[in-house]
Amino acid sequence: MNRRDSHKGSYRMDALAMLAVLILNGCGLRRALPLVAFSLLTSAATATAECAWVLWQHSLQKGQKMGSWQWQVVEESRAKCLSQMRSLSDFGPSGPKPWETMRGGLAWDQEIAGREFTLSLVCLPDTFDPRRK
Repeated sequence: MNRRDSHKGSYRMDALAMLAVLILNGCGLRRALPLVAFSLLTSAATATAECAWVLWQHSLQKGQKMGSWQWQVVEESRAKCLSQMRSLSDFGPSGPKPWETMRGGLAWDQEIAGREFTLSLVCLPDTFDPRRK
């Protein structure tokens, strides 16, 4: 269980407690429900901001349809993950030239053991695993 999952129960209890307090204090159900819904939505956004970020590498051999995913590093923030991504893709002036991908990652072509590959790096929240089908 990750940190995000451990908070879900407490958000539901907070919402139920808030609903009970609002109704007991004379706020009708019609007025109380939107306030509770707003509270739940902002709580979920906070949980997402607290998640860790994983730097993933995708390897795809030229001519193949399926590649493989391998995690590289886990960071506490997206900014730190992106920093790691940039440092891992800095090959210097004589190395491959990475390009940006649609997901905000970096990709480049590289020859490994005589075979051509497209390698890419991308930072994703720890709640998402790209290996899942």
